[in-house]
Amino acid sequence: MNSFYESTMQTGSMAYGRHRESAAWDYFHYVEECDESECLVLLDFNGGQQKCGARIKGKNATNLKAHLEQHPSVCHEMTEKERARIVEKDERETSRPKRKEAHAVSRHPEQPLYPPGSLRKHELNRKLALLMAVANVPKSFVDLEEFHDFVRELDPRYEVACCSAIAAEQERLLQVVKEEGSKALAVAERIAITTDIWSKKSLTESFLGMTAHFFSMDKQRIQSITLAVRKFPPPHTAARVLDVFVGVLREWNIAASKVCPVMTDNGSNLVAAFKDSKQLMAETARAELKLKTKSDQRAASERETESQRESSDEAEMEASSSEENVDSSNDSDAMNDAVSGNISLDVSDFDKHECDHDCIFIGDFKRISCFSHTLQCVVRQLFNGHQKIFGSAIGAAHKLVTKFNSSGNATVRLIELSNKKLIADCPTRWSSTYILVARLLELRSHVKTVCAEKKWANLHQAEYQVLEDYSELLEPFAKYTGLLSAEAEPTFSCVIPALMDLQIHLNSVRTIKAHLIPVCDTAIAGLAKRFDRFMTPTSVNFEPIFLAATFLDPRYRILLKGEQATAAKRAIAAEEGQAMPDSSEPSFQVPEPEPSTKRFRHLSTLISEMARAEADSANAILSPMQMELDRYEKARPFLKEDGDLIAFWLHQRSSYPLLSRYALNLCAVPASTTPAERVFSVCGDICARKRNKAGGQGLERKVLIALNKQFLSC
Repeated sequence: MNSFYESTMQTGSMAYGRHRESAAWDYFHYVEECDESECLVLLDFNGGQQKCGARIKGKNATNLKAHLEQHPSVCHEMTEKERARIVEKDERETSRPKRKEAHAVSRHPEQPLYPPGSLRKHELNRKLALLMAVANVPKSFVDLEEFHDFVRELDPRYEVACCSAIAAEQERLLQVVKEEGSKALAVAERIAITTDIWSKKSLTESFLGMTAHFFSMDKQRIQSITLAVRKFPPPHTAARVLDVFVGVLREWNIAASKVCPVMTDNGSNLVAAFKDSKQLMAETARAELKLKTKSDQRAASERETESQRESSDEAEMEASSSEENVDSSNDSDAMNDAVSGNISLDVSDFDKHECDHDCIFIGDFKRISCFSHTLQCVVRQLFNGHQKIFGSAIGAAHKLVTKFNSSGNATVRLIELSNKKLIADCPTRWSSTYILVARLLELRSHVKTVCAEKKWANLHQAEYQVLEDYSELLEPFAKYTGLLSAEAEPTFSCVIPALMDLQIHLNSVRTIKAHLIPVCDTAIAGLAKRFDRFMTPTSVNFEPIFLAATFLDPRYRILLKGEQATAAKRAIAAEEGQAMPDSSEPSFQVPEPEPSTKRFRHLSTLISEMARAEADSANAILSPMQMELDRYEKARPFLKEDGDLIAFWLHQRSSYPLLSRYALNLCAVPASTTPAERVFSVCGDICARKRNKAGGQGLERKVLIALNKQFLSC
């Protein structure tokens, strides 16, 4: 019987397609014309043997095996054959030397490999894992034979670790990063946090990014730590944003009292998350507790219904004893419900108090809007409000740049003439339209030459004039967006000077170019609407921290006058727990004595004099911070505009010990969420093209190691 199967297979099915390894093909023949597999099992029939002849559509081995189950003896025989083939294949693979081992033995037979537990091998694995994380190399890189050959040339005793070993080593590196980073954060006096939400290009995953920034008194410089690139599935509600945010702080052992401020963009969910974080967490916890209570009540109701049903069944079976049973059952149920209700009430009360205690511990976070993002909102509003002035020219510039970038010949010719190419804009990139216009104006003459050679229509003179007005108007906006996106140098104290300079610039353009007066008025109104609370102490929701930072920057302190300087000093004193008296009016309002209307006419003058003396005495008692503020204001220290603000305050630590610490902490606060955006740029590089499925914990592990490598001493 087997010889019949084998002869049929050799002349039939094995001639078609790839080699079939399943033992089921020993009992089938594939008919290519009808795409069917015919069963060759011989069956006893009328004293002889006859082929089964059943036909299975296609050539799927699983379907063939399912049919063979109808022939138990053949099915058992087929199973034994497959087991034997697996054993034979394993023995063949084991006896065959691996290519890399054969090379290692042939090249360096006298040098044994490092033992598995050797310190040298551990250090090399650590270095390789760090290299692959920082250089954005996939784990499959270690499987390349060329890489193995390269490593053997460097150190023939080292055997490259496998993918799983590299992943485990990177996980250990991440733990070291978190331990060392937590130590650095523990000694920081004030920590600024930037956070934002990012989605992949394919929108398959979203992530919440967080970075921390503080001034290290030991290293005497600004330090930054990437805290998380946490997978953040929808919905992206304010409550979930705050929940993930607080969870990351706990992972890094960051006390909420140190976090000030939290820098975000103007997204509604991010604004709502930190607007009243304590109340939001309490409401979220109470909502969860309410759902839990409803679930418990529903379960108790179902149990009560089931109990009543059982009691009813028993009543039908034993009518004589039903009343006693029902009464006792009701008494028992009432007692159980009372006990259960008391327990549920106690648990609910405990959960509520625990929730409130947690919210009190966390406290409210001070959120500040990203300066660059807010400034770009003003630019967007400016462009959308004056489409009649800029819309046509900007649209023509878009078409021309797209035409150049779509033509290889035009781009090559433009590079030959100018060594540059035109830049297309990007909706998610700040100042991208300005960059497009500025590059087009820069290469205007070369663009004209290429258009003439290719007989393309160029922009008209009037359109170029509109683009020049657009570029002149928005050049400072783009400049300050880039200036205040720096991370390694102080930028927070430059916000107020940048806003003042923009106002002067707009007023200047308004005076010179009358046709741009409506545009300038719109820009001035937009700046006032979005930034007035940073500059004007009498505005609603006044935020004095920007004035305080400018006051402590000797390069720009002189710009603050009157109420602004007073508000800055009061904010600095309040941050240190000292309430500064208002210099515009005395602490006590003492009216002039009016003996004729006083109850004790002879004591009225004495009372007034003593009240004035008490007020003068109270005003004379100044805190150490207030005295340093007064000395700083009177000294009027000078620093060149290109001077080093951090070096200045480090030099002044002996003269202003309290003020210098506060100023240095403010130096570490970024003016925008650019640090979080840079983290997302790294994520985008990792997830590009063929690696677009990278994500989750693997993505976060790589990013945290790459951006926090300063905490690894390997």
